[in-house]
Amino acid sequence: MIEDGCYKIYQPKVASEAIKRTYQQNAAMCFHPQRPDICFSTDIRQGIFDAGTVVYWALQILAWLGFNTILVSGLDMTNFNQPRFYETQQEKLPSYLATKVDTLVMPSFAHAAQVLQQRQIRVINFSPESAVPDTIFEKVAFNEYFKSE
Repeated sequence: MIEDGCYKIYQPKVASEAIKRTYQQNAAMCFHPQRPDICFSTDIRQGIFDAGTVVYWALQILAWLGFNTILVSGLDMTNFNQPRFYETQQEKLPSYLATKVDTLVMPSFAHAAQVLQQRQIRVINFSPESAVPDTIFEKVAFNEYFKSE
């Protein structure tokens, strides 16, 4: 079972301001140097951390599973007012990403990129128009990547 480190079963919730205090002794937890509320787990058995998007969870899981290249498709981080690919305008659920992109998502992705780079894990973003800059995750067109591989 994979658990959010802040919402473990049968344990009290860990507030965002208490994440570092709670997990700082755990060597598998990599904290953002300036943000004690941003953590990247290198051992999913100890819990993983949220950053407003499932991609952050996926990066922690895939790194722990041992992948040395992670290919991400659909990481646009734009058009939050539009329905997701599986929704219609009438069935659209609210998205709170627009309010978290600059304050949580991008700093978390930048931190994840550093942690992954230190572990020689390459992240490729197949979304050329992504709001996530290539200074965080390398952008490569899908067809170009597979031509060269």
